[in-house]
Amino acid sequence: EDVKGWPTSILFEEVSWALHAPELEAHNCKPGMRVIIAKAETHGPKTAPHTLYVMHIKTAFSIRGISRRYSDFKDLDRALRAVKRSAPSLPRKKTFGKMSPKFITERKRQLQVYVDSILADPTCAASEPFKAFLGAHGHAVEIEILARAATHAVVPVEGQVGVPQ
Repeated sequence: EDVKGWPTSILFEEVSWALHAPELEAHNCKPGMRVIIAKAETHGPKTAPHTLYVMHIKTAFSIRGISRRYSDFKDLDRALRAVKRSAPSLPRKKTFGKMSPKFITERKRQLQVYVDSILADPTCAASEPFKAFLGAHGHAVEIEILARAATHAVVPVEGQVGVPQ
C-alpha cells in the first residue's frame, strides 16, 4: 500500500531506501517537516501482541525512520497536555479487537491526523515532548524547523492538515 506516493516497504533494507529516491527528489525543494506514518506492524507472541507504527520523518534535507507504539503516543499526549491543555486529542484506547487489521488501519489513519495536528500547532510542534517523541535531538535541521514553528515561521509541507492540496 502506498501512502501519498511513498512506497511502504521494509524500513531498514537498502533496497527499500532506494525506492524512495524518486520521491525525495520531487519533494526536497519544499520547506518544513513532514511526519508520515508509513505502516503498522504487529509484533510479539500471540499471548501479548503489540503494534508498531513506522514513521518517516522528512525534511528538505533528509528522511529517516522511527517506530513507536500506541503507549508512546499516549505518553506524548500526557506530556503535551502539561505544555498546552488544548493540545490535539489522541485517538482513544481500545481494549477489545485492537489487533484486527481493520482497527489497526483505522488507528494508523487517526494517529496520522493526530501527528499532523501537532505539527500544525506551533506550541505543540516546538515542544520538548514532541522533539523527544520524534527523536529529533541530534538532528539539527529538524530542531531548527520545529523551533521556527513556535514563531509561525515554518511553512508546512503540502499534504499536512490545513494545507491546500
